[in-house]
Amino acid sequence: MYGWLPNGSFIEIGKECGVGRRSFDPKALRQYAEAWRGHEGVEPGVIVLLTYLNGTEPDGKPALARTAKGFTVQPEKVAKGENVKATIKVKAKPPKEHNKSSGRENTEFGPSLQLWPPGRITEKCIPDYQSKTACYYEWRLDTVYYSMLDTKVPTVAARIRWTTDASYIGPIDLYFKIDATKSVAVYFSAGAAIGFGSTTSGSVSHSANVYTIVLRNTRLKNSTATARIGTFRPLLLPGVYVVGFYGDVALARYREYLAVYPSGFVSPTGYVADVYLVRPSAARMLRGVIALFEDVDPTPTDDSGYSQIFNRLSNHWSADYKWGDEEIVVSFSTVTNEVQGAPQLSIGIPLVQYPSGVNPLLTAATRGVEDVFIHNGT
Repeated sequence: MYGWLPNGSFIEIGKECGVGRRSFDPKALRQYAEAWRGHEGVEPGVIVLLTYLNGTEPDGKPALARTAKGFTVQPEKVAKGENVKATIKVKAKPPKEHNKSSGRENTEFGPSLQLWPPGRITEKCIPDYQSKTACYYEWRLDTVYYSMLDTKVPTVAARIRWTTDASYIGPIDLYFKIDATKSVAVYFSAGAAIGFGSTTSGSVSHSANVYTIVLRNTRLKNSTATARIGTFRPLLLPGVYVVGFYGDVALARYREYLAVYPSGFVSPTGYVADVYLVRPSAARMLRGVIALFEDVDPTPTDDSGYSQIFNRLSNHWSADYKWGDEEIVVSFSTVTNEVQGAPQLSIGIPLVQYPSGVNPLLTAATRGVEDVFIHNGT
């Protein structure tokens, strides 16, 4: 289990192994919750990188799978000592039964699981009785590719490619709203890709059901309308026009290791997990603010700035076109229903360069971007 602190650093909250329900030392989780006290109505997320048993191979060896999951905690309650119960569900098939071996057996798990090495060290893991050792898997923070606090996170954008297009266009209104003052929560998602080798391009597992922050019943409320931003006049100038919020963004890689106890021998398994994180600025949330911004990238066709988001996603996006003489409205429901967009908040970050081997979709967007193209006066 890992947590993302308000100061932008990553910490390990704990690791365990076993079958079924597990109990953790609550000290680290309470320290994590304590760091978020004072952020009213903010529930920070806990990221779970999981290596688990998924049946057995034909030769009787355990078949393992990897995934990323998560849950959130309420800092005020946890810091005061309230217990946290989280249910992590994975798709797995039961192990096949095999004939009993002649060696000593673990009667709780059966002979086919003797060499299964989940989770953590100590006697709680299943040992190899012949060598009197215990094996376990663990995920270690390997590289932080990108980490930026209180930076601009674009949320809604319109691109005007050419001057001829701009000559047909009047005002452009880009509008979005964040309202966490109600019981209906606002979720900010993380993305994860787990794969084998130096890249995750051939990922065996993708996960987007991890939340970095959940906001509910807070004072945090803002919109581009109340902030009087989000209206642009191209004035014959092409560009990418955006509105968004100030947030914290990070892209980190974890690497899985096989460790042997008590010798201390550690060896990488070859599996890596790239995790993309985004949330509103923790420093501003502490002051009860979600700050919004407006911006423009004057070079809409190059591969830098906000243009990079469009260029990356254009290969994975089905465009739809709307034509009109006076007004064109592209709403959230339009994108969701007509272009098969994702019904979640869309977020992108304009990284200067993508790290080698990192899935670009993780750095470009967590859930899909509302894409409005302006072509020939449309």
